[in-house]
Amino acid sequence: MIDKSHYSYEWLQAEYGGHQIVLSTNRTGDGILYVTELSPSNAVLKQYTLNQNTQVPSAVFDRTTYYNDAYSEMVSSGNPLAVKYIANKYDTGYYNRLSYFVPKLITQTTYYVDKDGKQITDSNGNLVVAYTQKGLVGQNYTTSDVNVINGYYATAPSNSNGVMSPYGEIGASYVKTFIMEQLLLTLRLVQMEQCLLQLLTMEKFSKHGQI
Repeated sequence: MIDKSHYSYEWLQAEYGGHQIVLSTNRTGDGILYVTELSPSNAVLKQYTLNQNTQVPSAVFDRTTYYNDAYSEMVSSGNPLAVKYIANKYDTGYYNRLSYFVPKLITQTTYYVDKDGKQITDSNGNLVVAYTQKGLVGQNYTTSDVNVINGYYATAPSNSNGVMSPYGEIGASYVKTFIMEQLLLTLRLVQMEQCLLQLLTMEKFSKHGQI
């Protein structure tokens, strides 16, 4: 039975044996991670619920552990895993460790501005109301054109369609800590539409500092 309160955002498959793993979270964006283990024929074998900053070893798959940090998850497995689906992306490579963000609920606002970046006013001199939409990170969004406003023809720019992202600026660097694996990652946003991040540095740390 499908739980409509869950948003499934990642689907993995093992290189050997064909077992599958589906990762989901609540549509409220509370950061709880749900893991469902499936057979090659899609039969449910085991399910786990991970609160933030917890980890659990698989009771079914050999050398497989699930981690849930603060809105970041990691799957570590001795049997390499391929990404069948991950928030609008596919990846045919096989990896022993895969990590991704646990989608959180964010707000995205579109402002209507002129060619100089100045917010447009209507015929009464009031600012044209911005369009606000909410969604989980990784979900698609669409901002439509609007009618003529006070002599302006509103057109949708290239980023009027895309993926909800927690990152705000191309080229900006972000630091993320994977507590359960004691890894400190520095990432750079290289593509907004697909939330594509480039790994700049990866350091190991302990409770007493970096190693």
